[in-house]
Amino acid sequence: VFSFIMKQHGLSFPEAAKNLAQRYGIELPTQSLSPEEKKRLNERDELLSINRLAMAYFKKALRDHPEAKNAQSYLKKRRISPDIIDRFHLGYAPTSWENLAGLFAKKRISAALAVASGLIIPRKSGSGCYDRFRGRIIFPIFDAGVQVIAFGGRVMDDSLPKYMNSPETPLFSKG
Repeated sequence: VFSFIMKQHGLSFPEAAKNLAQRYGIELPTQSLSPEEKKRLNERDELLSINRLAMAYFKKALRDHPEAKNAQSYLKKRRISPDIIDRFHLGYAPTSWENLAGLFAKKRISAALAVASGLIIPRKSGSGCYDRFRGRIIFPIFDAGVQVIAFGGRVMDDSLPKYMNSPETPLFSKG
């Protein structure tokens, strides 16, 4: 039920629980959070929001970006149906170095938070950031609450690394 409500309305688990509790007149116990806990929960919500934005960007790029023809052909050759592509929210990361970094800047997402998401990387020399995933088919990684917590990417040629995952983040632990 919670997963359905989360998907249907684009809610986090706590939001879905509050929604259902209000709908059926159930009072949820509240607990006071320390400032540190509030900060951590707020950061988690912001990172989940960034990941949803990135997933939507990658999905749209797979459908509409001129470079995505190669990715579409690759998926078709691998017999991955449009239904599977939609159901699992597959996407494409174009080869440009600053697609997501530019999108995040346009949406006024702080560079520090975007870096914490693992989707962009600070430049070693100079200022600014660049996209971690480029020229790859993108596979969102979901948690048990159906929140996108990370991404995996696969090249379509012999480039290395063949597979790349998001780094460790506050949302995603590779272990």
